Amino acid sequence: MVTQTKAKGPVTKQPPKAEGAIMSAEEPKKKKKRRSKRLKNHHRMERSSAKAMNYAGDAITKGLKRYSELREKSASKKKNGAIKDSAKNMGKALKIIMKGSHKAHRHMGKGLFSLKMNSRDRKKMERSMKDMTRMMGARI
Repeated sequence: MVTQTKAKGPVTKQPPKAEGAIMSAEEPKKKKKRRSKRLKNHHRMERSSAKAMNYAGDAITKGLKRYSELREKSASKKKNGAIKDSAKNMGKALKIIMKGSHKAHRHMGKGLFSLKMNSRDRKKMERSMKDMTRMMGARI
């Protein structure tokens, strides 16, 4: 049976689509993701850190947008208002940034603690974490 579709111009005829039909040559199969088993943990860590960076970037963008809105509002209301209210406006923007960045911390921790490592890799990671904290000024 052939169905007709209503359209402007000439009438086109299309065969009906049957449910559970076999894929035609026009629809290619979806390729399977390829990664080695050995790098599965690293892939998981990389994915979660990418998500964390994405969430952190979104939070910063929202906070800076809010700061610019508040700044413009202060500047239009009173003389030197942007300068006078800068601390208050920055505080409100930082509040938004901190609220949004908690997702970044969650994803970063999720990636770190889901790793299945052997003792050698775990020791390397601990050493690198200590080195990073020393570089930031913390004492261990």
